Amino acid sequence: MSKPVGRAKIKGTGRHEKKFVRQAYNYEFKLAVVDHFTETKNVRATVERYFPGASESAGKSKRKLVYKWHKQRALIEFAAGNTRLAGHQRMRDIGLSTILPRDAEALLVKWVNDYRRDGVPISALMLQLKAEEVARGFGIPSGRFSGTWRWLRGFKKRHRLSFRAKTHTGQITPPDAMERATAFAKAVAARAVAEGITVIYNADQTGVNFELLPRTTLSPTESKTVWIKCGKMEKERMTVMLLGDSTGRKYLLFLVMKTAMSKKDETRAENAAKRHGFGKRLRHQLEPLQEEHNVRIYGNQSAWWTGGLTVEFLRYHFRHRDVFSQPVMLLLDDFSGHWVSEVGEYATTLNVVMMKVPPGLTWLCQPADAVWIKPVKDRLRRHWVEHLRRQLDAHRDGAGDQPFSMVPPCRATVA
Repeated sequence: MSKPVGRAKIKGTGRHEKKFVRQAYNYEFKLAVVDHFTETKNVRATVERYFPGASESAGKSKRKLVYKWHKQRALIEFAAGNTRLAGHQRMRDIGLSTILPRDAEALLVKWVNDYRRDGVPISALMLQLKAEEVARGFGIPSGRFSGTWRWLRGFKKRHRLSFRAKTHTGQITPPDAMERATAFAKAVAARAVAEGITVIYNADQTGVNFELLPRTTLSPTESKTVWIKCGKMEKERMTVMLLGDSTGRKYLLFLVMKTAMSKKDETRAENAAKRHGFGKRLRHQLEPLQEEHNVRIYGNQSAWWTGGLTVEFLRYHFRHRDVFSQPVMLLLDDFSGHWVSEVGEYATTLNVVMMKVPPGLTWLCQPADAVWIKPVKDRLRRHWVEHLRRQLDAHRDGAGDQPFSMVPPCRATVA
């Protein structure tokens, strides 16, 4: 089939047809040629081996090429020894043919590193605006450089940078956090030696939502609004208090759930003293759950941990101790409910030495936060997905044409 004529040219002869009269060679081939010439000291033998069938005029050009490569031996050896460059035919300096000079990009790299050191997030738009500002400072007209995505891609490749999702947020930079964590570890060890402590307890609290819906869902690519069902309890939560010790033992959980408080002061005080904050009827429902799952369940108006609960926590786990017992250490977060006066006084009667984890270092200095809470929440999320699947299966089996209505888990299921 003949080539279509296409649109007629208005001026000029158009693009010239390739004749393939020149051939480029990669650095691996060049190094082999140079090594052979260095070993034999015979340029004609080298040309006959690596360029067989070359005519007299072509052979003369190849001999000049061999001599040229011999002078560039250091560069060729460097490129051939690099797995990324060995297959390349040419090599150019970084920044060649770019509008921004290397000094300007060096300023951008320093700006990026300064922001990274301070923990400030950098978006593509921020980098683009900063690049345009630097370009104006170097006298480059605004219309000539605009920080396009092509320039951004090349800039990231040249300086081995990439946009990454955050893995940790906080006010303290990682190097400072490591320094403070090391100082805290030394303080704990010194206090343990001074007090003769051999067992260290670690308590940590976390919030658990009643609804743990998946964070993402499949949706058409071009859709603007992504809608999912909920059970109208996505903000309902409870507080879980965990306790472990330096021997690897884990103790039963303390759960704090939300409950309505009585309007009568006498009834409210009686519920707090006898029923863990719950009313009479609700307490009868929760007592079997405590025995079945080996947990302690408390209730208040906000499902939040308080100083009184810390006292109950100490009383339950360390009730067998007195002031003459072997001292033990308890590590707690910098949470106001843990460090009220009545908690410290009661801990003294139990000979429990309490130490505060420095604020902002829970993620690094709390063993429970690092290796216990995350697996627990992963299992809870898996149980929630199974709970949702059971509802969907039951709806498909017998609901008919009725729309699916998601039912959140109750207190018993969450416990």
